[in-house]
Amino acid sequence: MADLRPTRTFSIQKVKNLWRNAHTALKDARAPAEFVSMSRRFEAAYDCGLSCALLLLESSKLELQGQGHHVEAMAFMVKTLRLKGQVADAANVMLKARNTIRYDAEPIINEAAVVSALEWAERIIAETEGWLQLNQPLALK
Repeated sequence: MADLRPTRTFSIQKVKNLWRNAHTALKDARAPAEFVSMSRRFEAAYDCGLSCALLLLESSKLELQGQGHHVEAMAFMVKTLRLKGQVADAANVMLKARNTIRYDAEPIINEAAVVSALEWAERIIAETEGWLQLNQPLALK
């Protein structure tokens, strides 16, 4: 599994960049179906959540290294944002589906899955923004 450890430095610029990346990925996930494939839109929704997870780690002055870093990053995000129920469970579902698409080249995505992924990403953005307002407001400026 991945190793979670304190970082030596903290970068507010990195947090801002990850926040921007999360919004860019969310915009990509919202792209019209006639222009972007379902799997790419799904992966963009996942990337939105992963960027949020990474900015939470950076803001908490932590880093991950090693295998399983996406699993650990998502678990950290769920814990840090205090996500519950379907939103929390969806992090693992998103991760497994993303890995199946990316590494097994499985076309397991349909439009309903993309819509669910997009709704999840929008919720993660909103929860992360609320966390940033309380814990790292400079990242939003």
